[in-house]
Amino acid sequence: MKTLNESVDRLKIMADQLIPYSYPKTSHEIQKKLILLKQEFIMVDGHQIIVHFNKSDYGNYFVETLKLKSKNGSFVPFSVMMKVVIRFLGSHELSLMEYVKNDKKLYFWTVYLNTRGCPLPIEGDNITKHTYEGINYKKMDSSQANLLW
Repeated sequence: MKTLNESVDRLKIMADQLIPYSYPKTSHEIQKKLILLKQEFIMVDGHQIIVHFNKSDYGNYFVETLKLKSKNGSFVPFSVMMKVVIRFLGSHELSLMEYVKNDKKLYFWTVYLNTRGCPLPIEGDNITKHTYEGINYKKMDSSQANLLW
């Protein structure tokens, strides 16, 4: 099982290399075939977590998505999850969607980036603002998303 730092480095490099094979550049079917290249098992503060990192190119902006779930438990403690989220996505303009599937909580964190890599604000309906230890994030209605994982 890899450390957080090892996984961040590898998965970020892999995500950059796989942009041409990520939605919207390709179909969801091709993305499904590449899932194993974009995910790892990591250990953070004694918790085994499955992480999946993706980067998509929408032309005038990028979307980085981090999906998390506990390997053995039903959820990931928020404090542990935030360590992972901040390391992958930074701490600005974050958004979160949560699901429950097969009695496990799934967490989908997203940041939108301009072409220079700076975070972009996200607005829309059914978005609520939250703060955790000084880090602002927005929680989005999960009914709008397409669940691939």
